[in-house]
Amino acid sequence: MYVEFSDSGETAITAIFAGPQAPEYYPYQGTVDDSDPRYAVFWNALPENVKSWWPTPTTA
Repeated sequence: MYVEFSDSGETAITAIFAGPQAPEYYPYQGTVDDSDPRYAVFWNALPENVKSWWPTPTTA
């Protein structure tokens, strides 16, 4: 899935997108899969009512 990281260190995910975004507006984007521990941290912080919109992490 397409994500935005908090900075160039790519240590934390701040957003998820359906596809790639314009790099001039989202310079720290990349891709992860549902087994990435950074995705699990992001997903676990989501409100319960939106978790069903995204794949459940395999490391949660």
